[in-house]
Amino acid sequence: MAPRNRARCGRDPGESRFRAQLDAARRPCAAGSVVRRGKGRQALRPAHAAAASGRARRPAAARSDLHSRYLGFDGQFDPPGEGGARARTRPPREATPDNVRRAARWVGALQARGGTEMAPAIKLALNGDEGGSDGSERVRQVIFLTDGCVGNEEELFRLIRERLGGSRLFTVGIGSAPNSHFMTKAAQLGRGTFTYVGRVEQVREKMSELFAKLETPVMKGLEVRWPHGVQAESWPARIPDLYAGEPLVLTAALDKLQGDLQISGERDGQLWQATVPLARAPTGEGIAGKGIAPVWAREKVASLMDALREGTPEDEIRARVIELATAHRLVTRYTSFVAVDKTPVRPPEEEAKLAAVPTLLPEGWEYDKLFGELPQGATDSRFALFSGSLALLIAFAMLLARRGSQ
Repeated sequence: MAPRNRARCGRDPGESRFRAQLDAARRPCAAGSVVRRGKGRQALRPAHAAAASGRARRPAAARSDLHSRYLGFDGQFDPPGEGGARARTRPPREATPDNVRRAARWVGALQARGGTEMAPAIKLALNGDEGGSDGSERVRQVIFLTDGCVGNEEELFRLIRERLGGSRLFTVGIGSAPNSHFMTKAAQLGRGTFTYVGRVEQVREKMSELFAKLETPVMKGLEVRWPHGVQAESWPARIPDLYAGEPLVLTAALDKLQGDLQISGERDGQLWQATVPLARAPTGEGIAGKGIAPVWAREKVASLMDALREGTPEDEIRARVIELATAHRLVTRYTSFVAVDKTPVRPPEEEAKLAAVPTLLPEGWEYDKLFGELPQGATDSRFALFSGSLALLIAFAMLLARRGSQ
């Protein structure tokens, strides 16, 4: 949840305090230094996994123009091989006009060849390094673009946790097929953001916003310290980096409101600190913010599911998730809502029928591009009948000739 009067893009971050008894209390932003464009600190490495074709592929072709426009910062980039299939043998390239044009031509020539291979692309782009490949303080920003659906979510989540290192992962889903759950969670694990591009007309707008965000990093390495003596359970556990125009949002369950919350991070290579007095948050019995507790509960459920992926026994996780979801009325893997419609749809005297309903491909996909051509194993039945009859006649003639010779 974010306040209505959020900070303007490029200004110092302010603060917001949310409680279960009120909507928001915000201190006005202080006018300060304008955020400078990122310079010489980023290594941008787009990872692509091709899947679809036809109309769904047009946004992918439009990426070439976006690369030319928005890779003009003083940094590096590395477009991996097709779907991440080949190993990276060269260091990241400087974002010179010639290099960007060559990369744009390569991206524009991508074609679907039978499905999306996510794991090789992630393995190639995320190598576990903590810093830039040249030993500098550059932060590798991996942009994971795909127009395909994802099935092996758990394996990919494990790869991201193991190989992220000091990189940041930004996911972009194009078209109707991408798995929004995977893309959102992958961006969260990668300490980045998820951008959804639903229509061709939105490509330039959405990607422009993403590249503008990547070019104006505000703060990294954010940490929070709760006051001594206050029991706090806050989420997210891993705080993502902040970019221009983004707020820092924390949800926490506290046993009392006292003391100061300390927030620190690295801004322009220097230590940045801020203090949020918890006791100054106004109270009121007449104001009820009923939506805050479920937000905190959803964050905790997501953290518990992450613990399940990391090896915590499922029985323990299941019991805690059910207890939490029941208390806050949440839909989870183990809980759901049941809707009972009393309006009759089928006449009582008519018997129910079972029928297989074919599953359609996502809009813009082509069957041949995804599954390839079907094997032509069968032959024409008339040809088979003719050749079989001819073989029988030849065998019968040979039999008669053998008897005549005897």
